[in-house]
Amino acid sequence: FGVTETRLDLVYYAALVACRCLFLALVLLYAMGWCITLAALPQPMQRMLWACTAILAATTVFDTYSHSYYLFIVVIVYVMLLRAAFSALADNIRTVRLQLLTVESGNIDPITTPINHKLLMFRWLQSALVYFIVARVLVSIVAVFAFSHYPWITALLAELLELGLYCFLGYV
Repeated sequence: FGVTETRLDLVYYAALVACRCLFLALVLLYAMGWCITLAALPQPMQRMLWACTAILAATTVFDTYSHSYYLFIVVIVYVMLLRAAFSALADNIRTVRLQLLTVESGNIDPITTPINHKLLMFRWLQSALVYFIVARVLVSIVAVFAFSHYPWITALLAELLELGLYCFLGYV
């Protein structure tokens, strides 16, 4: 309300937008199977990834500078992007299962093959995303009631959740 943004605030908002977009782009790349089942992303997947990231960046910028007037749009974008991630995960799980059936039909123990590890990776990512979404919603709800006077605690918890998912993705 008449207060200008300082340069530090602008840098913070730019870093926040970049962090959210990078986070979701990495989750989408992992869900699409880049470097796991695909050596390179096909052109349509690349376009979808860049379009999703650009839409998320634009809506996050609008939400950040308008102070939550666009929050509903950001939520819709997250729902659409997470749906894309979950459908890509489901496609990869289906593909890897078919590969396991092919290996099994050749009288090879599928548990000892790298294909089984790929299946476990995709399933773990699917579970981790569900847990991450539930934890993020719980942090947001608790923040409204318990940490309304301390917004830095909410930001800290959200960043710790993202860091935890990054560590999980690196581990898997």
